[in-house]
Amino acid sequence: GTETKKGYPDWRVSFAGIGNIHAVRAAHKALAALCVAGREAPHDEKSLFDSEHAAAPNDLEWGAKVEGTGWLSEIRGLLRCAWHVAAAVKRRRARVVIHCSHGWDRTSQVAALAQILLDARCRTQRGFARLVEKDFVAFGHPCAPRLAHGREKGKDASLDQQASPVLLQFLDAVWQLVALRPAAFEFGTGFLVAVA
Repeated sequence: GTETKKGYPDWRVSFAGIGNIHAVRAAHKALAALCVAGREAPHDEKSLFDSEHAAAPNDLEWGAKVEGTGWLSEIRGLLRCAWHVAAAVKRRRARVVIHCSHGWDRTSQVAALAQILLDARCRTQRGFARLVEKDFVAFGHPCAPRLAHGREKGKDASLDQQASPVLLQFLDAVWQLVALRPAAFEFGTGFLVAVA
């Protein structure tokens, strides 16, 4: 959906082209399949790095395969949109409306990422927890259906269609920012893994 121009005389619409929950689910599924490809014994953790059980693609081949999953493109799209929002607020002092079709997934992700870029308090453990509480939980993000925890896959097709690793995607985008500017964050990878 989109808003009408009537209520916003000086506005500019920018479509970000960020994938919906179905695109995110498909990209995550492809990435997960790539990460376990070649493993003969799925419950044997040693086999992940054992050359007898896993193919050892070269860096270029592996990078191309990861890129081919679409996961990193989705992360780039989120970060690009959040950067544009943050730049509009910081540089142009613009008021910004972030809106996706339901207002739960991409809206929460972009708003939270933009706040992380703009506000150092959101880069502390406490501030990050508050940000997730505010922009995901308090705004009604459907955490249970998206995460699909505690239910058997395949029993309810409509619930299966609602499952999507949106929060994991957000955490990956945050991880990218932490990796780029670790000194700007009070937390690191371990904290994000614990949240995930």
